[in-house]
Amino acid sequence: MSIKSRQVAGVTSLVVVIVAALSAYHLATLARLSLEESASRGDMLRRAIYQRAYEVVPTAKDPYVALQQDGGVRSLLESAFAYSENVTYVAIVNREGAAVAHSSKTEEGQRVPDREDLAKILDRSAVSLLRTVYSDQTFEVRQPLLFGDQEFGTIKIGVSTLLVKNELREAFKVAAQSVVVALLLSTAVALLMSQWMLRPIHVIQSGLTRLGRGELDVRLDLPEGAEFKDLGSSFDAVSAQLSESR
Repeated sequence: MSIKSRQVAGVTSLVVVIVAALSAYHLATLARLSLEESASRGDMLRRAIYQRAYEVVPTAKDPYVALQQDGGVRSLLESAFAYSENVTYVAIVNREGAAVAHSSKTEEGQRVPDREDLAKILDRSAVSLLRTVYSDQTFEVRQPLLFGDQEFGTIKIGVSTLLVKNELREAFKVAAQSVVVALLLSTAVALLMSQWMLRPIHVIQSGLTRLGRGELDVRLDLPEGAEFKDLGSSFDAVSAQLSESR
C-alpha cells in the first residue's frame, strides 16, 4: 500500500471513529434524558395518587374498597396515560400483589408482576442503558401505601421503553447520515492533504531523476518552510559537487 493510500485511510478512519463515538454518546445521552423525563412524569403521577389515597384511607373501614370506589383515585388511574405516553399501566395492589384498582378495570383482582425499578436503571452506564432500552422491557415507578404504620399496598406505575427506542431509532438514522457525510468529507480532505504533503517527495524524486540523466545544476522547487530549507540546501550542494566533478 502506498504512502498516499495509508495516509488517506488513517485520516478517514480517525474521523469516522470520532464521529461514531460522539454519535454513540449522543444516543446514550438522549436515552438517559428520555427515561429521566418518563421517571419524572411517573413520579408526578405517583405523588398525585398517593396524596389522594392519603385522604381516603384514614377514614375508611376497608381501605381497599375505599380506593377502588373513590372517584378521585379512579380519575387519576384513567388519566394516567395523559402524564406520559410511556406509561403502560397504573395499579394499586394489596400485600399479595393483586390489583385493587387498575387503570384497566379488567385487570382488577389479577396479580401485577413485579418489575425492575426505573430509578435503578438511570444509574447504569451508557452502554448498559442503551442495551436496556433496546430490550423492550417495562419498568416500574413504585410507592408503598401506609395504613397507620403498616404497609398495606403499593402504587405501581409501568413505564415502557418502546417510545424511547423509537426516538433512538430516528436519532440513529441522523447519526448514520452524519457518519457517511464525515466519511466522504474526510476522504476528500485526506486526498487534498496527501497531494500537498507528498508534493516535496515528488519534487525530490524528479530532481534525482534529472541528476541521473546527467543534467547539471538541478534546483528543487520545494515549498517554503524550515522543514524543507535544509533538505533543499543539501540537494543543491550535492548537485553543485556533481557539476564540478563533471
